[in-house]
Amino acid sequence: MFGLDKKQRIKTAWDNFLNGIYMDENYVRKEILDSWIRSKNNNVSYDAANKSILTKSELKKRIEERREFYDIATPIIESLYEFTKGASFMTILSDEEGYVLKTLGDEDIKAITDENRLIEGCNRSEERLGTNAIGTCLYLKKPIQIWADEHYYIYHRDKTCSGAPIFDHKGKLIGSICLTGMYEKAHFHTLGMVISAAESISKQLG
Repeated sequence: MFGLDKKQRIKTAWDNFLNGIYMDENYVRKEILDSWIRSKNNNVSYDAANKSILTKSELKKRIEERREFYDIATPIIESLYEFTKGASFMTILSDEEGYVLKTLGDEDIKAITDENRLIEGCNRSEERLGTNAIGTCLYLKKPIQIWADEHYYIYHRDKTCSGAPIFDHKGKLIGSICLTGMYEKAHFHTLGMVISAAESISKQLG
C-alpha cells in the first residue's frame, strides 16, 4: 500500500523543502506541506524537538481538570488497544493542547516510544513537534494519517500515526486519539478505527 517509491518522493520533497523549494502534490500532500511550512514558521527544530514532560502532579492536575472526558475516553481507548493488541501499535489520548494523558501499547512499540519520550505527560502539539498526527489533527480539527517521512521531526520517520480530533456536544475541540506504529505496518483502516473511537467518545460527552 505504501511503497518505497512514495517514501522516496516524500524524501525528495523534504530535501527540497529544506532548500526553500516547495514540491507539488505529486511528491507530498498539500496538507503535509502546509504543516511543514507552519512548523518552520513556528521555529520547530526538525532534529532537536522540545520533549519536555509534565511532572506527575502537573499531569494529575490536567487530568482532573478534564475528568469527564478522561473517564469516558479511557474504556474506549482500552477497547481500541485490545483490538490492535499484538500488532505493535500504541493508542494515545491527548487533550486539546496536545498533552498526552494516557497511552496503551505493546511492549515492543512502548520501548521505542519511551526512548522518543512519547509518554504520558509529553506534548505533541504542532507548535512543539511539527507535523505529527496528534498535533496536526488538532490544528486542522480533522482526522489525518501521517506516514513515515511526512513527519517533521526526523526521528519519528520510522512510524505511521493516525489521529482524529475529539469534540464535545457543543462542537468544542477537547482532545484527540491516535494510533501509532512502525511505518511498514501502515494501513488506511487504522485511521478509520481512530475516527470511530473519537466519534464514540464525542457521543458520550454531556
